[in-house]
Amino acid sequence: MNTAQKLAYWAPRIYGIILTIFFTLFALDVQYTGDAVAFATELAIHLIPTAVLITILVLAWRREWVGVVAYTALGIWYIIIAHTRPDWIAAITGILFFGAILFGISWYNRRHRLAH
Repeated sequence: MNTAQKLAYWAPRIYGIILTIFFTLFALDVQYTGDAVAFATELAIHLIPTAVLITILVLAWRREWVGVVAYTALGIWYIIIAHTRPDWIAAITGILFFGAILFGISWYNRRHRLAH
C-alpha cells in the first residue's frame, strides 16, 4: 500500500474515533442533583449516541460500505428530527456526511486495489 492508500484506509477510522469522542463530550452536560439513579439514567440516555457510533465504527472497520450507509442514514435521520434547527442540521449532518464520504473513499480504494 502506498501513502495515499494508507491515508484512504486510516482517515475514516481515525475520524470515526474522533467523532465518537466528540459526541461523547455532550454526555458531560448531565448534572448530579443528589439522586444517583436519576443521574445514572440521564447519563445512560446521553451515551446512546456514543453506543451507536461505536457500533457503526466496529462494523465499518472491515466493511466500509457499512460506514457509508450508516453515517448517511444518521445524517438523514437528524435532518428529519431537527428540521426546525437548520444551524444544528448543518453542524451535525455535515460531520456525519463527511464521515460517509471518507468511508466511501476507503471502500472505493479497497475495491480498486483488489481489482488490480
